[in-house]
Amino acid sequence: VNGFSADLLNYTTDKTEGLAEIVHKKTHGNIFAIIHFLKNIEDEGILRFCIGTLGWKWDEDKIQCNTRVTDNVADILKLKINKKLSEEETRVLQVASCLGGTFDSSHVLLVLDKLY
Repeated sequence: VNGFSADLLNYTTDKTEGLAEIVHKKTHGNIFAIIHFLKNIEDEGILRFCIGTLGWKWDEDKIQCNTRVTDNVADILKLKINKKLSEEETRVLQVASCLGGTFDSSHVLLVLDKLY
């Protein structure tokens, strides 16, 4: 995790060691989870690129306190989807997921009309 973080942020491993330790605890070393976790903390402004120094900055205390442990990749994706979708969009996806891998939009609308 430390080598990956250092390469990604263009730092030496001694500078990213603290960050990498937190990331490893939060992601259990899963590379997919690591990538999404780092993207999430960037989106939240906890990991940010500083134009003045032309380098990445982060606050390890905020990362430790303000992010939850991700038990699996599905949790990461669920959090990301929930942040970006409206309540109505979430309901449509919930109904569509119950209809299976292939469905017609008219069926989704029919179920939504019955439920809501």
